[in-house]
Amino acid sequence: MRYIFVFAALFLIHSATYAQQDRWTAPAWADTLSNPFTAEDEMVLSEGQNLYIMLCAACHGEDGNGGGGAGQSFNPPPADFTKDVIQQQSDGALFWKLSEGNPPGMLSYKGILSDKERWQIVSYLRQFEEPTEE
Repeated sequence: MRYIFVFAALFLIHSATYAQQDRWTAPAWADTLSNPFTAEDEMVLSEGQNLYIMLCAACHGEDGNGGGGAGQSFNPPPADFTKDVIQQQSDGALFWKLSEGNPPGMLSYKGILSDKERWQIVSYLRQFEEPTEE
């Protein structure tokens, strides 16, 4: 019986610690990946937006705030792309996450989308900003 309490205590401590950490960190080498597109390329942003609406908005929301209906039951919830914690990540880290996925919620898109399409989505994600309080 004592072992059950010890196990439960360790599980709770681990869970609390895990909840405070960044749950999903790209490997350091991902920061060396360079986005071949610029944020000013309207064609890239348009293509990225189309792909985002088609594949990402259902979970992450059209506004990128993580509020898409399909993702509401996920734990952890879908990323809020308007938050600094996401926007401060390198393009390479976002590309890696989009490529590798984070099951069970986030799919891996490396077998579904080309490198070009994944970079277009990363470029589009940079358009999201945290709403200002008025």
